[in-house]
Amino acid sequence: MEDGRSPISPTPETPSPFDATPQDPAALQGCSRPVLIGCGVAILVAALLFLTLIVKAKDLFLWAFEVNAEQILENLPPDVTEEDERRLRAAFDGASAAVLEGRIDIDGLQDLQGALALAGKRSVNRDEILQAIEALERVASTPAPSSARLQRGPPLAAVAR
Repeated sequence: MEDGRSPISPTPETPSPFDATPQDPAALQGCSRPVLIGCGVAILVAALLFLTLIVKAKDLFLWAFEVNAEQILENLPPDVTEEDERRLRAAFDGASAAVLEGRIDIDGLQDLQGALALAGKRSVNRDEILQAIEALERVASTPAPSSARLQRGPPLAAVAR
């Protein structure tokens, strides 16, 4: 090399891979303003939907309950008598009233869930319908919660002794 330079020497335009400072200052700026605004709006909408779900949870539950009840009533097996169907309709109405009045507890919710599981079945027999009627009647006859049932029990340390 006649000019004294070696063929491997870096040119001024080529950045050194060992340079500690980044060459592109835009790489350190983070998210752009439109992205931040969009994320903020999305979070706000999600929060509003969540609050609406909490406020309207009972109405949403009753709507789903009514849809499932109608599906069960439309697909009754042929061996179900008119008396069974009348009891089933009355049991659905009673369970719906219990939910509206807040008289349902965990056991009642499990009975309700078991009765509504019939909506997802393709074929249902009369015995399953009778079991659902009994479960719904238990839900409908659940007494209102008393203040004694809502009070806290003794501390765990007192129970452990």
